[in-house]
Amino acid sequence: GQRLTSVEFDVARQELHWSFDGDGHLFAWPDDEAEGDCWSLFAVDESSVSCRTDGTLVYDRSGR
Repeated sequence: GQRLTSVEFDVARQELHWSFDGDGHLFAWPDDEAEGDCWSLFAVDESSVSCRTDGTLVYDRSGR
């Protein structure tokens, strides 16, 4: 039940930080030992952004 208030991307650390009202926070960062994407975020229009293990962000506007 919290609303997203901001999204920040730290280029140097390849870290994504979501802030929510009510003091909620979510962090995502690359994992050198992970296989495949470290994380993916999907929107209701089926577009997505994924972070690869090397820290590269990949945008897909066409859906999965």
